[in-house]
Amino acid sequence: MEIYSKRITVRSEYSAMNGLMRPSAMFSLFQDAAAESAASYGAGMAELSKRGILWMVVHMRADVLRLPAFGDEITISTWVGRETHGLYPRFYEMSFSNGDTAVKASGTWVLVDAATRALARDACVEMPATVTGRESETPRRLRLPPLSRCADFTARYSQTDINGHMNNARYLDAAEDIMPLDYLRTHTLRYAAADYLREVLPGEKLRLSYGCDGGAWWFSGDAGEPCFRVKLIYE
Repeated sequence: MEIYSKRITVRSEYSAMNGLMRPSAMFSLFQDAAAESAASYGAGMAELSKRGILWMVVHMRADVLRLPAFGDEITISTWVGRETHGLYPRFYEMSFSNGDTAVKASGTWVLVDAATRALARDACVEMPATVTGRESETPRRLRLPPLSRCADFTARYSQTDINGHMNNARYLDAAEDIMPLDYLRTHTLRYAAADYLREVLPGEKLRLSYGCDGGAWWFSGDAGEPCFRVKLIYE
């Protein structure tokens, strides 16, 4: 069974003002674990960049049982499902030191040509598929309800990653930054999902549509065409 695991302590940079892990930090930690796991098979970013290939995550979803807090020691685990038509499903767990599960998550990764951003065909990347019986539902593209509120948004240099575009974890920061502060102070995250639809480059201006519908907060970043979507549920 090919499961990659790492232990970390929740530091201050991972924590929001309520002392709990930021949703964006949760996504970032899962992405880091995925990158380290892929590197162990010779398919890490450093190795693939020499071939002009990049990993990108296009969908992420997470069910939060209990968010880790500042100072908690947690274990992050990840494993790869079976690749289908160039889509690499990946599964994640975050657990406390006593073994209790904090978060169960899944994502869909693709390999793209670094120059064209088109899907890389015949990338010759092999990672053994693992089945544990603990896999979360694989993410599907979010279907947005009508959104009545809008805000202007400019992608910042600090939000970009090594691929040169706004990282999908930063979508969650952009979403929370326009939510009511009193709501965030009194509610705790239970679900998060994000779709990457099109690259957002630093300095690019977007219209961020958002609203609360059916107990969930929804967000859509648009620059003449859809760029990203986010769904967050709190209780």
